[in-house]
Amino acid sequence: MKKLFALLSFSCFLFACHPQKDQNNFADLIKGDWVGPDESKENSHNETKFISFDDSTCRISFGGGALKYEIEKDTFYIESPDGDPISNMAKYTIAKLTTDSLVLLPTMSWQDTFHFSKIHPKNIITPTTIYFTSPNISFEIDSSRNVRIYGELEMDTLGVMYISKGGFSGRISENEYNSIISKIRNIQVDSLQQGYEAEWSNDQTLGVAFAHGNTATMSAAYGHHKEPIELHLLFGKLMNVYKEMNKQPDSSVTEINPIGSNLIQMTHRVPVPPPPLPPLCPNKKFTPPAHK
Repeated sequence: MKKLFALLSFSCFLFACHPQKDQNNFADLIKGDWVGPDESKENSHNETKFISFDDSTCRISFGGGALKYEIEKDTFYIESPDGDPISNMAKYTIAKLTTDSLVLLPTMSWQDTFHFSKIHPKNIITPTTIYFTSPNISFEIDSSRNVRIYGELEMDTLGVMYISKGGFSGRISENEYNSIISKIRNIQVDSLQQGYEAEWSNDQTLGVAFAHGNTATMSAAYGHHKEPIELHLLFGKLMNVYKEMNKQPDSSVTEINPIGSNLIQMTHRVPVPPPPLPPLCPNKKFTPPAHK
């Protein structure tokens, strides 16, 4: 009887631990960057779907900033991009999650099914310095995770949003720094172009440069269209770095000096607008109808 009781107790222990083990495995496996199948190129504004996971937040192609998410057993909950409270999270079933593939099934009729493939590292770069520049801010991050920022920063004090202009300094967390490094390592550096340009106007240019070894890699993109998805994911991460750190005003930071002047030139260049459309009937003047 004692042996039977011990066997039953051990079996119950195994069953009790199994869901928690699956949940932990899912939480670890899901971290990183995932990309969906290429969208149709008939519409040049189509974007490849992606989802990028950190410890407790993720970023999606059709959302804005970081969104909270949770995993319970085989169910994935994600915060609504339009700001609904976390209690109203969208819910998906994790049908498949491996080191290479993620499939999310809808739980509501209006939701889509998502198929993603994992983006794997393509280099082993460890930068000594990372530079980022945009129309509003520029900053640099050293290998000790120290950050120097200059520009117009969106600040939030007790729920009040405002713009603060000037120099700032601070330090990002180790997890945040490692997330940036992993995105740099996902980029195919040997085929990265120095500039990418969308086919429309009224957009912004983002640029990144990182020093490694005796060389430096830099690239910029006007709009999101032709640059590699891995570069786009890195831009999305860097744009929000200052929001994820404790920072203080620093009068010694008056400007950020990227590697060379090319990065600044690329990120402040505005594409030449297309020529105006020709008239519908260039050789025929419009004659209004005669009144009867």
